[in-house]
Amino acid sequence: MVAALAVVAIVAAIVFVTEIEQLGALSDRTESFSEFTRRIDLANRIDSLNDAFLGITLIVAVVFIMWMWRAAKNNEALGRQQPRFRPGWAIGGWFIPLANLVIPVLIMQDLWRGSDQSIPRGDMRWKIADRSALVGWWWGLLFASRVFNAIGNSIGDNGGLTNLRQGIAIQTVGTAITIVAAVLAVLVVRRLGDRQDGCLRKQQEQWGQQSGESPAPPA
Repeated sequence: MVAALAVVAIVAAIVFVTEIEQLGALSDRTESFSEFTRRIDLANRIDSLNDAFLGITLIVAVVFIMWMWRAAKNNEALGRQQPRFRPGWAIGGWFIPLANLVIPVLIMQDLWRGSDQSIPRGDMRWKIADRSALVGWWWGLLFASRVFNAIGNSIGDNGGLTNLRQGIAIQTVGTAITIVAAVLAVLVVRRLGDRQDGCLRKQQEQWGQQSGESPAPPA
C-alpha cells in the first residue's frame, strides 16, 4: 500500500513539473513556429500524463479501499465493539454521493481511535479516544486537491489563452496539494498499521498474563 501511494506522489510530481513548464510556455509572448510547436508538445505530454495519472489513481484507490476494509476488520479483531460503521462501510462509504465526503474520514478516525493500546480490549471508551490531526490534514488536502483540479479544468475549458493559463495555474496548485496529500496518506497507512500492531501486542501480553492465550491476530 505504501509503495502504491508513493507511485501516486511521484507521478503527481512529474505532472506538476510539466504543468509549470507549460505555464511558462503559455506566458511567453513569442509567436515563433518553434515556440508554438513546444506548446503543442507540452499540451500533448500533459494529456498523456493526466491519462496515466488517472489510471494509476484509480488502481491505487481500489487497493486503498481494500486496505481500509482490512484495517476495519482488524479493528473488530482488536475487540473494538459497536463501531459507528461496520467494515462494509469502508468500501461502500466511498460510493455514496455527498456522504463520501464524510464517511471515509469518520471511519479512518474510528480506526485510529480503535488502535489506542492504552484502552483495554472490550472497553467502550475507545469510541471517545483522541482523533488524529494527521488523518484530518490528509483528508482536508485530498478534498482541496479535488476542488482545485475541478475549478482549473472548468476555467481552462472555457476557451481563450487567458482562461487556459488561469486554468493550468489553478490545476498546478491542485497537483501540488495532491503530492502533499499522497505523502500524508503514506504516513497515515504506516502509522495506523504500527498502532494496530502495537495494540495487538499489548492485548496479547495482557491476555497471556490472564490465561496464557492470545486473541486472534489482525488480518
